Amino acid sequence: MKSIKNPIAKTVALLTVLAIFASGYWLGFRSGHYGASKQTFQIHGDSMQPTLAGDTLCEVVAAMGPLRIGDVVAVRWDGRDRIKRIAALGGDVVDLSEGRLTVNSQRLEDLIAQRSKTEFLRPAWVPVSDDQTDWHRCESQPQWLVYHHFNPHAGDRLTAVMDDYPTNTAVRRNLNPVDRLALRITPGKTMDQIADLSDIQIAFYRAPDFIDVINPTRSVTPARDASAVSGSSLSTPDLDASHPIAVRIPAAVGLPLRLQVLREIEYRDDRPSGRVSYPIRLDDDQVFVVGDNVPVSIDSRSVGPIGRDQIIGRVQQASP
Repeated sequence: MKSIKNPIAKTVALLTVLAIFASGYWLGFRSGHYGASKQTFQIHGDSMQPTLAGDTLCEVVAAMGPLRIGDVVAVRWDGRDRIKRIAALGGDVVDLSEGRLTVNSQRLEDLIAQRSKTEFLRPAWVPVSDDQTDWHRCESQPQWLVYHHFNPHAGDRLTAVMDDYPTNTAVRRNLNPVDRLALRITPGKTMDQIADLSDIQIAFYRAPDFIDVINPTRSVTPARDASAVSGSSLSTPDLDASHPIAVRIPAAVGLPLRLQVLREIEYRDDRPSGRVSYPIRLDDDQVFVVGDNVPVSIDSRSVGPIGRDQIIGRVQQASP
């Protein structure tokens, strides 16, 4: 049995648990134009998927405070208006580490995750599996349900979770294993009717030498650096890359639960265009922008940094 260690320990992954009863997904876009009657963008395309949906309106706020990494902004280049996410600002150094974008030696997704979710449009989670038949009882420890990842891009064989996007069906590319997963637990009752959801325990595979066990919270705010059960003697099933999550649901919970596996967006540049020579330090009047639909977005990874004066405004979800 693998030991349980504190997640602060050095590892290749930071894992998140979401224990919430409802959630929705926005899906993406590649370009936009102003609406006639109000200062909005009409979303088209898919380059901000799954965070922003095509054929929806977004408000553009021209009067902005200081820009920050993670902000979603409307920008204009090559005669077109687009929506992108700020990855780096003037003076920042953008580089690659194992194909992932880093800013000042930190992974971009880490920098974005440090911000309060109320400050800006956070990147959405990418659905991995909503199929309840992917969960099976552990033979040696039947109190645990174990997730089996059947890869649709590998003949439904068991593999590690990859960085595919469910809607990028026409995109052919090499996929990469991801190192950050989340589990969304959807009770069949409202949260106010649940008194013992915290009794559920979740084990995540995080490295070849250990497993973390955590308890979900009732908060809708994800606890990105979830705490391990300190000193726990809890017996957990052996997990690996293709069986990365196990859930122990005590009989006392007694609720119908829906389990959904999600992954964090990984900002990568697997095939550099040659126009950007990493590492690159941005001039004071430059910004580096990316799209959340990383494989298909046309952004600074292909055209290089853009000028701050090309930013039209900060984007927020349009009011109903």
